Amino acid sequence: MKLYLDENLSPRFRHCFDSHLFQVYTYQFMGWQGKKNGELLSLLTQNSFRGIITSDKLMYSDKQLQQYQLHFLLLQSAFDTPTERIPLFELLNIFLTNHYQRIDSAQSSKIIIADGIVDKTLVRGIHPIWLQ
Repeated sequence: MKLYLDENLSPRFRHCFDSHLFQVYTYQFMGWQGKKNGELLSLLTQNSFRGIITSDKLMYSDKQLQQYQLHFLLLQSAFDTPTERIPLFELLNIFLTNHYQRIDSAQSSKIIIADGIVDKTLVRGIHPIWLQ
């Protein structure tokens, strides 16, 4: 599964994923620094990406995301440093690996990966919002 690691996250997180199942590309590798959300999502679709890993909560509403055939993996963390976020990426890798067939066969999804109480309802863990 081809995934894109958004520029609001450290490129070193690409090493947290099972390389047999996931090919994780960064904005640096693709040369997509500074792309606006609409253009970026179109580029991802045109280049056969299956998902985007981002911490941009404002990227799109659920309704707008569903028009793209992408998995939207939203990282919400109370921590700012890359070292403190590593456990979330490890948790995401385990989740994606365990549910690989279901996610790969779905057209799109929105999954929140949260650490701590980020808002009033989310606590540490994986929260699938929708999966089509």
